[in-house]
Amino acid sequence: MELARPLGHLLARLAAAQTGFISEVLGARLAAGRAIEDPQLPDQLAAQAVAITQELLPVLERTTVYAWRRHLATEVGRALLPAVAGLDNQVDTQPAAVGFIDISGFTRLSRNVDLTELAAVLERSRPWCSTPWSPTVGG
Repeated sequence: MELARPLGHLLARLAAAQTGFISEVLGARLAAGRAIEDPQLPDQLAAQAVAITQELLPVLERTTVYAWRRHLATEVGRALLPAVAGLDNQVDTQPAAVGFIDISGFTRLSRNVDLTELAAVLERSRPWCSTPWSPTVGG
């Protein structure tokens, strides 16, 4: 019960952010090359919206679970493992953080390339994510 309220708030904020992302992707993909006068447009847009959402939901789910597991592993390692091993006074703990890379133009890029190309861009960014940075770099 202790986790119900903070978990509910967290997931509500996450769902709102993910809905915004889905809306952006939907808007960009649905607007492309449509004739507003077409009487079948509403049905076509609804069908395409369902298909796009079904494509995005598994990606958002995997990303969410991946980020959560990384954060949980860091917290468990920092908070619980030294105490369980009886090493809490012998371990020099260091603050840890999980960082995210900000790719300029990513939203636009994600609207215009398929998932394979997008994955390749992210894979090329991986070395930057694991490179240590000094506290003065990046402001």
